[in-house]
Amino acid sequence: MYLYCKDKLTSESFLQPGNPSKGDGRLGIVPVVLHDTAVQAISTIQLNLPHNHRDADNVKTVELMYLELLKRFDGGKSLKELDPMGDMEIEFDPETDEMDIKALVEAQEKVKEECMKPAFKNISQAQIEMFKTKESLKSEIQELEQEIKKTSQMIMSSDLVNMKRVMRRLEMVDKNDVPHLKGKVAAGLSAADEILTTELIFSGFFQELNPHQMAAVLSCLVYNDNKSEGKPPKEDELAEPFQKLLEVANKVATVMIESNMEIKKEEYL
Repeated sequence: MYLYCKDKLTSESFLQPGNPSKGDGRLGIVPVVLHDTAVQAISTIQLNLPHNHRDADNVKTVELMYLELLKRFDGGKSLKELDPMGDMEIEFDPETDEMDIKALVEAQEKVKEECMKPAFKNISQAQIEMFKTKESLKSEIQELEQEIKKTSQMIMSSDLVNMKRVMRRLEMVDKNDVPHLKGKVAAGLSAADEILTTELIFSGFFQELNPHQMAAVLSCLVYNDNKSEGKPPKEDELAEPFQKLLEVANKVATVMIESNMEIKKEEYL
Protein backbone atom coordinates (compact mmCIF):
# COMPACT_ATOMS: atom_id res chain seq x y z
CA MET A 1 0.00 0.00 0.00
CA TYR A 2 1.20 3.52 -0.79
CA LEU A 3 1.61 5.53 2.45
CA TYR A 4 3.06 8.98 3.09
CA CYS A 5 5.69 8.50 5.81
CA LYS A 6 8.36 10.66 7.39
CA ASP A 7 11.92 10.23 6.19
CA LYS A 8 13.16 9.48 9.71
CA LEU A 9 12.23 6.39 11.74
CA THR A 10 11.28 6.47 15.41
CA SER A 11 13.76 5.44 18.12
CA GLU A 12 12.27 1.91 17.87
CA SER A 13 12.91 1.91 14.09
CA PHE A 14 9.21 2.25 13.26
CA LEU A 15 7.73 4.25 10.40
CA GLN A 16 5.73 7.30 11.36
CA PRO A 17 3.07 9.13 9.34
CA GLY A 18 4.19 12.25 7.55
CA ASN A 19 2.35 15.46 6.77
CA PRO A 20 2.13 16.12 3.01
CA SER A 21 1.36 19.81 3.61
CA LYS A 22 4.67 20.19 5.44
CA GLY A 23 6.60 18.04 2.99
CA ASP A 24 8.31 16.18 5.82
CA GLY A 25 8.25 12.78 4.14
CA ARG A 26 7.61 10.90 0.95
CA LEU A 27 5.17 8.45 -0.55
CA GLY A 28 6.28 4.83 -0.66
CA ILE A 29 5.02 1.25 -0.69
CA VAL A 30 4.62 -0.15 2.82
CA PRO A 31 3.44 -3.73 3.62
CA VAL A 32 0.50 -3.52 6.03
CA VAL A 33 -2.12 -5.84 7.49
CA LEU A 34 -5.40 -4.24 6.47
CA HIS A 35 -8.23 -4.75 8.97
CA ASP A 36 -11.81 -3.70 8.31
CA THR A 37 -11.64 -1.35 11.30
CA ALA A 38 -8.76 0.52 9.63
CA VAL A 39 -10.87 1.53 6.61
CA GLN A 40 -12.92 4.64 7.38
CA ALA A 41 -14.29 5.28 3.89
CA ILE A 42 -13.73 4.50 0.19
CA SER A 43 -13.62 7.31 -2.35
CA THR A 44 -15.01 7.35 -5.87
CA ILE A 45 -11.70 8.75 -7.16
CA GLN A 46 -9.67 6.33 -9.29
CA LEU A 47 -6.05 6.84 -10.32
CA ASN A 48 -4.29 5.09 -13.19
CA LEU A 49 -1.08 3.90 -11.54
CA PRO A 50 2.06 2.74 -13.35
CA HIS A 51 2.56 -1.01 -13.63
CA ASN A 52 6.13 -1.14 -12.35
CA HIS A 53 6.12 0.10 -8.76
CA ARG A 54 9.78 -0.76 -8.22
CA ASP A 55 10.89 1.98 -10.56
CA ALA A 56 11.84 5.15 -8.62
CA ASP A 57 10.47 7.43 -11.35
CA ASN A 58 7.11 5.68 -11.25
CA VAL A 59 6.94 5.96 -7.47
CA LYS A 60 7.70 9.67 -7.76
CA THR A 61 4.94 10.01 -10.37
CA VAL A 62 2.46 8.39 -7.97
CA GLU A 63 3.57 10.78 -5.21
CA LEU A 64 2.94 13.79 -7.45
CA MET A 65 -0.50 12.42 -8.32
CA TYR A 66 -1.23 11.94 -4.62
CA LEU A 67 -0.14 15.48 -3.70
CA GLU A 68 -2.20 16.95 -6.55
CA LEU A 69 -5.21 14.98 -5.33
CA LEU A 70 -4.83 16.41 -1.83
CA LYS A 71 -4.45 19.89 -3.29
CA ARG A 72 -7.65 19.65 -5.33
CA PHE A 73 -9.78 18.13 -2.56
CA ASP A 74 -8.78 20.19 0.48
CA GLY A 75 -6.30 17.68 1.86
CA GLY A 76 -8.70 14.82 1.14
CA LYS A 77 -11.51 16.26 3.28
CA SER A 78 -13.80 16.99 0.31
CA LEU A 79 -13.36 13.67 -1.48
CA LYS A 80 -16.67 12.15 -2.50
CA GLU A 81 -17.26 8.83 -0.77
CA LEU A 82 -18.37 5.75 -2.65
CA ASP A 83 -22.14 5.42 -2.45
CA PRO A 84 -23.28 1.79 -2.06
CA MET A 85 -26.51 2.40 -3.96
CA GLY A 86 -25.65 5.09 -6.50
CA ASP A 87 -22.11 3.97 -7.36
CA MET A 88 -22.01 0.27 -6.47
CA GLU A 89 -25.67 -0.38 -7.41
CA ILE A 90 -26.29 -2.54 -4.34
CA GLU A 91 -29.98 -3.38 -4.13
CA PHE A 92 -32.07 -4.66 -1.25
CA ASP A 93 -33.40 -8.19 -1.60
CA PRO A 94 -36.03 -8.88 1.11
CA GLU A 95 -35.64 -12.64 0.64
CA THR A 96 -31.91 -12.78 1.42
CA ASP A 97 -30.95 -9.48 3.11
CA GLU A 98 -31.70 -8.92 6.77
CA MET A 99 -31.63 -5.10 6.55
CA ASP A 100 -32.36 -2.53 3.86
CA ILE A 101 -29.09 -0.99 2.59
CA LYS A 102 -30.81 2.39 2.31
CA ALA A 103 -31.83 2.25 5.97
CA LEU A 104 -28.26 1.37 6.93
CA VAL A 105 -26.83 4.33 5.00
CA GLU A 106 -29.36 6.70 6.58
CA ALA A 107 -28.49 5.36 10.04
CA GLN A 108 -24.80 5.85 9.28
CA GLU A 109 -25.41 9.49 8.33
CA LYS A 110 -27.31 10.07 11.58
CA VAL A 111 -24.42 8.63 13.57
CA LYS A 112 -21.98 10.93 11.74
CA GLU A 113 -24.16 13.94 12.57
CA GLU A 114 -24.24 12.94 16.24
CA CYS A 115 -20.45 12.55 16.26
CA MET A 116 -20.06 16.13 15.04
CA LYS A 117 -21.80 17.52 18.15
CA PRO A 118 -19.60 19.20 20.82
CA ALA A 119 -20.19 16.43 23.36
CA PHE A 120 -18.50 13.94 21.05
CA LYS A 121 -15.78 16.26 19.77
CA ASN A 122 -14.28 16.51 23.25
CA ILE A 123 -13.81 12.76 23.56
CA SER A 124 -10.12 11.90 23.75
CA GLN A 125 -8.41 9.20 21.69
CA ALA A 126 -7.74 7.24 24.89
CA GLN A 127 -11.47 7.15 25.64
CA ILE A 128 -12.20 5.97 22.12
CA GLU A 129 -9.65 3.16 22.44
CA MET A 130 -11.14 2.12 25.79
CA PHE A 131 -14.60 1.99 24.21
CA LYS A 132 -13.29 -0.12 21.33
CA THR A 133 -11.65 -2.50 23.79
CA LYS A 134 -14.88 -2.74 25.76
CA GLU A 135 -16.91 -3.53 22.64
CA SER A 136 -14.35 -6.11 21.53
CA LEU A 137 -14.48 -7.84 24.92
CA LYS A 138 -18.29 -7.80 24.85
CA SER A 139 -18.23 -9.42 21.43
CA GLU A 140 -15.80 -12.11 22.63
CA ILE A 141 -17.97 -12.81 25.68
CA GLN A 142 -21.04 -13.23 23.47
CA GLU A 143 -19.18 -15.60 21.16
CA LEU A 144 -17.93 -17.67 24.10
CA GLU A 145 -21.43 -17.82 25.59
CA GLN A 146 -22.80 -19.03 22.26
CA GLU A 147 -20.06 -21.66 21.99
CA ILE A 148 -20.77 -22.87 25.53
CA LYS A 149 -24.49 -23.06 24.79
CA LYS A 150 -23.87 -24.85 21.50
CA THR A 151 -21.48 -27.33 23.13
CA SER A 152 -23.90 -28.03 25.97
CA GLN A 153 -26.69 -28.73 23.51
CA MET A 154 -24.49 -30.98 21.41
CA ILE A 155 -23.50 -33.08 24.40
CA MET A 156 -27.13 -33.89 24.98
CA SER A 157 -27.88 -34.57 21.34
CA SER A 158 -27.42 -37.56 19.11
CA ASP A 159 -25.12 -35.56 16.81
CA LEU A 160 -22.25 -36.09 19.21
CA VAL A 161 -22.78 -39.87 19.19
CA ASN A 162 -22.94 -39.90 15.40
CA MET A 163 -19.84 -37.70 15.06
CA LYS A 164 -17.92 -40.02 17.39
CA ARG A 165 -18.90 -42.88 15.10
CA VAL A 166 -17.61 -40.95 12.08
CA MET A 167 -14.28 -40.20 13.79
CA ARG A 168 -13.82 -43.85 14.80
CA ARG A 169 -14.46 -45.06 11.26
CA LEU A 170 -12.00 -42.52 9.89
CA GLU A 171 -9.48 -43.60 12.55
CA MET A 172 -9.31 -40.22 14.22
CA VAL A 173 -10.03 -41.64 17.67
CA ASP A 174 -9.66 -45.07 19.28
CA LYS A 175 -12.45 -47.19 20.72
CA ASN A 176 -12.27 -45.17 23.96
CA ASP A 177 -12.67 -41.89 22.04
CA VAL A 178 -9.08 -40.89 22.73
CA PRO A 179 -7.88 -38.84 19.74
CA HIS A 180 -5.01 -40.05 17.57
CA LEU A 181 -2.69 -37.60 15.80
CA LYS A 182 -5.23 -37.46 12.99
CA GLY A 183 -7.96 -36.42 15.41
CA LYS A 184 -5.75 -33.79 17.05
CA VAL A 185 -5.06 -32.24 13.64
CA ALA A 186 -8.79 -32.11 12.90
CA ALA A 187 -9.41 -30.46 16.28
CA GLY A 188 -6.87 -27.76 15.41
CA LEU A 189 -8.62 -26.78 12.17
CA SER A 190 -11.39 -24.21 12.07
CA ALA A 191 -11.24 -22.30 8.75
CA ALA A 192 -12.63 -25.16 6.63
CA ASP A 193 -14.29 -28.58 6.85
CA GLU A 194 -12.14 -30.18 9.57
CA ILE A 195 -12.89 -33.80 8.66
CA LEU A 196 -12.40 -33.39 4.90
CA THR A 197 -9.26 -31.26 5.25
CA THR A 198 -7.69 -33.76 7.65
CA GLU A 199 -8.45 -36.65 5.31
CA LEU A 200 -6.76 -34.77 2.47
CA ILE A 201 -3.68 -34.06 4.60
CA PHE A 202 -3.19 -37.62 5.83
CA SER A 203 -3.84 -39.14 2.42
CA GLY A 204 -0.77 -37.31 1.06
CA PHE A 205 -3.00 -35.39 -1.33
CA PHE A 206 -1.17 -32.08 -0.99
CA GLN A 207 2.29 -33.58 -1.54
CA GLU A 208 1.54 -34.11 -5.22
CA LEU A 209 0.38 -30.53 -5.86
CA ASN A 210 2.29 -27.47 -6.98
CA PRO A 211 1.55 -24.10 -5.31
CA HIS A 212 -1.05 -23.06 -7.91
CA GLN A 213 -2.96 -26.33 -7.60
CA MET A 214 -2.77 -26.17 -3.81
CA ALA A 215 -4.18 -22.63 -3.76
CA ALA A 216 -7.04 -23.70 -6.03
CA VAL A 217 -7.91 -26.71 -3.84
CA LEU A 218 -7.78 -24.66 -0.64
CA SER A 219 -10.11 -22.10 -2.19
CA CYS A 220 -12.64 -24.93 -2.69
CA LEU A 221 -12.42 -25.83 1.01
CA VAL A 222 -13.28 -22.31 2.20
CA TYR A 223 -15.83 -21.51 -0.54
CA ASN A 224 -19.23 -20.81 1.05
CA ASP A 225 -21.31 -19.13 -1.66
CA ASN A 226 -24.47 -21.21 -1.86
CA LYS A 227 -26.19 -18.87 -4.31
CA SER A 228 -24.42 -20.14 -7.40
CA GLU A 229 -23.71 -23.63 -8.67
CA GLY A 230 -20.03 -24.57 -8.67
CA LYS A 231 -18.50 -25.75 -11.93
CA PRO A 232 -15.51 -28.09 -12.30
CA PRO A 233 -12.35 -26.51 -13.73
CA LYS A 234 -11.64 -26.97 -17.44
CA GLU A 235 -7.84 -26.84 -17.19
CA ASP A 236 -6.17 -30.27 -17.00
CA GLU A 237 -3.77 -28.99 -14.34
CA LEU A 238 -6.72 -28.31 -12.00
CA ALA A 239 -9.19 -30.93 -13.18
CA GLU A 240 -7.23 -33.91 -11.77
CA PRO A 241 -6.76 -32.47 -8.25
CA PHE A 242 -10.41 -31.39 -8.24
CA GLN A 243 -11.51 -34.92 -9.13
CA LYS A 244 -9.38 -36.37 -6.31
CA LEU A 245 -10.87 -33.80 -3.95
CA LEU A 246 -14.36 -34.97 -4.91
CA GLU A 247 -13.36 -38.60 -4.33
CA VAL A 248 -12.17 -37.88 -0.79
CA ALA A 249 -15.24 -35.71 -0.12
CA ASN A 250 -17.46 -38.53 -1.40
CA LYS A 251 -15.74 -40.96 0.99
CA VAL A 252 -16.27 -38.62 3.95
CA ALA A 253 -19.91 -37.97 3.00
CA THR A 254 -20.57 -41.72 2.68
CA VAL A 255 -19.14 -42.39 6.15
CA MET A 256 -21.23 -39.56 7.61
CA ILE A 257 -24.44 -40.83 6.03
CA GLU A 258 -23.75 -44.39 7.20
CA SER A 259 -23.15 -42.96 10.69
CA ASN A 260 -26.62 -41.35 10.66
CA MET A 261 -25.38 -37.80 10.21
CA GLU A 262 -28.07 -35.61 8.65
CA ILE A 263 -26.36 -34.43 5.47
CA LYS A 264 -27.17 -34.52 1.77
CA LYS A 265 -24.33 -35.87 -0.30
CA GLU A 266 -25.15 -33.69 -3.31
CA GLU A 267 -25.01 -30.51 -1.22
CA TYR A 268 -21.86 -31.65 0.61
CA LEU A 269 -20.06 -32.28 -2.67
